[in-house]
Amino acid sequence: MKLSETQVQFYHDNGYLLLENLFSSEEVNSMLSEMNRVVTEDSPRRILEKNGSVRSFFAPEQSNELFRDVVRLERLVTPAEQLVNSRVYIHQTKLNSKHALLGDW
Repeated sequence: MKLSETQVQFYHDNGYLLLENLFSSEEVNSMLSEMNRVVTEDSPRRILEKNGSVRSFFAPEQSNELFRDVVRLERLVTPAEQLVNSRVYIHQTKLNSKHALLGDW
């Protein structure tokens, strides 16, 4: 997927770009299902709330094939490289499973 010049200019003018419907409903459902499985892994990458519920899980692509594939999707990588005019790499990924406005700060 290649961005239009208008999209690139919008990003440079506003500091963000929203790409709607980048994932199908089926893909989103697959990722949600995998997220629910990944956050059960006993790992130092899993961050818990004080009550024991999972708050976040860092770097799911390290142990999960679906997320490993997602972070390498051309439809994500190509636009990102267009926006920064450079090759990109993974700096940090995280699944946030905590509910909004709940939990620790």
